[in-house]
Amino acid sequence: MIAQFPPFYPDELLYSAFARYYVRSGHSNLRDCMKDLYPSICRPTVEYSNALNAEVIKILSDIEDVIKKHTMYSNYARFVSASRRRKALRSLVDGTTEYTTQLGIPVNRTGNRHLRYCPLCASKDRSLYGETYWHRSHQVYGVTVCSEHNCYLKESTVWIHSKSSPALTAAEVVIPYDEEIIACQNKIEIDLNHYLVAVFQQPVSLKKSASIDRFLKYRISQTKYISLRGEHIWADQMFRDLMQYYSGYKQDVIKEAYQISKTLQGKKNNPLAICMICMFLDIDPADLSEMKAGKIMLAYDYEQNIIRLHNEGYNYRQISNMLNASYDYTKRIGVHGGNHKQRPINISPKAGPRKRDYTAMDADYYQRVKNAVDLVLSNDGRPEKISVSKIERMVGLPQRCIEKLPKCYSYVRDHIETIEEYWIREIEWSYQNNIHSGIEMNITNVIIHPLNLNRSDINRIIPLLDNNNSIHVRIREMIDM
Repeated sequence: MIAQFPPFYPDELLYSAFARYYVRSGHSNLRDCMKDLYPSICRPTVEYSNALNAEVIKILSDIEDVIKKHTMYSNYARFVSASRRRKALRSLVDGTTEYTTQLGIPVNRTGNRHLRYCPLCASKDRSLYGETYWHRSHQVYGVTVCSEHNCYLKESTVWIHSKSSPALTAAEVVIPYDEEIIACQNKIEIDLNHYLVAVFQQPVSLKKSASIDRFLKYRISQTKYISLRGEHIWADQMFRDLMQYYSGYKQDVIKEAYQISKTLQGKKNNPLAICMICMFLDIDPADLSEMKAGKIMLAYDYEQNIIRLHNEGYNYRQISNMLNASYDYTKRIGVHGGNHKQRPINISPKAGPRKRDYTAMDADYYQRVKNAVDLVLSNDGRPEKISVSKIERMVGLPQRCIEKLPKCYSYVRDHIETIEEYWIREIEWSYQNNIHSGIEMNITNVIIHPLNLNRSDINRIIPLLDNNNSIHVRIREMIDM
C-alpha cells in the first residue's frame, strides 16, 4: 500500500517521480517497491510508462494528462497521424507496448544512451525543493544544451535501454553537487536546442490535423524552393541552403538531399530532422501544435497572374520574361486559359533519363567518391559501414551507376570491409566512448548491449584482434573474462 506519493515537479519524468517514491518508501529492495507500483515485476521504462497498479492510477488521477506531461510521448507523437497518436496514448494508459510501433520509435538508437542533466538546473532544484530530479526537456532527442542555462548537458550513469537491469534511480542519488560547467558558445546550436525544447513543450492535439509531410509542403509552397506552378520542390537547392544555415553545427541527421526528400514524402519522421527543417523554414513552434495546411493553389494563381498581366497591357513576351517562363507556355495560357488543376508535387528535382558519358563522369566523380569514402571512415561518431549504394547517395549518383565508373568503383571496392572488420571498428569506438563516459568496462557494456552482438558474433572477430594494439589487447581480456 502506498502511504504517500510525492507530487510532480515541473517538467519531471514519471520515472523520476517513481524513483523518488522508492527512496522515500523505506523499502529495502526494488522488488518490494515494484509491488506497490506495478501489477507484476518488470523493468521500469525510463522515458514512457509500464502497466500500473490500480492504486497508482487512482493516485495519479488523470493518467492521460500524466502521460502527456510527464513522459516523452510528445517527442514522437507530434509527427505521426492523429489516429496513431490516440492509439499510442491508449497503449500507454493500458500498459501495453504497442505505443512503440504507433509512434515509430527506433528499436535501437545509435550508441549508449543515458539520462542527461544540467548541473545548474540540479543546483537550482536543490535550492528550491531540497533535491533534484530528472527533467523531460533534457531527454529530448537531439538536445545537448540546457535551454535555460545554455550550458552542455551531462550524461548520468542511468541507462535508457531495454536490456539494462531493472532499476529506479533517483537523480538526487547520482548527480554530483560540484561539477564543471561547460558553456555552449555556438549560437546556431543554442538556437536549435531552444527550438527543440519549445516544440517538445507544445501540446499535442489528438484531433485530426495535417500530416507533417503535407504541412511542410504547404509551408514550402510559400518559399523559393517550389516551382512557379507548385509542381516541383527543389530538394537539392533546399539541402544546400540548409547545410549552409547549419554550417556551424556538427550534426549527422541530415547529410544528403534524399533525407529531406524522404521527410517531405512522409517516409521518415525523425523528430530532430523535422525540427531542423522547420527551424530553417522559420516555422513557429506553436504552429506544430495543430498543424494546419491549406490548399496549394500555385498553378491556379500562376495562370491567373498571366491573364491579369495580359489584361493590363503586357504582351506574352514581356510576361514570360517577368515570370521566368517559356514564351509558348505563357501564350497558351493567355489564349486558351489554364486548367486550374494543381498536379501532385514532385519532390525529385531530377528530369528524365539522359544518355550519360561514363568516361567523363568517372573522371568528374572520382575525387567526390574519394572524399565521400574518407568522410565515412573519419566519422567521429559511431562507425558507418561503406557500401556502394551509400557512396552513390552521398555523391548524388543514380543507383548502380557507380558500377559503370571503373576508377570510382575500384576505389569503393578497395575500402569495403567484411562484417567482422566493421565490427572491430565498432568495438573500438564503443571502447573509447565508454572511457569518455566513465562507464564500467566489461564485455556487456562495450560489446553486447551497445552493438547488439552475441557470443557467436564475438567469436568471429577474435582472430582479427591485433596483439600489438593496446585496445585490442584490452578487448581480448574482457572477452576472456
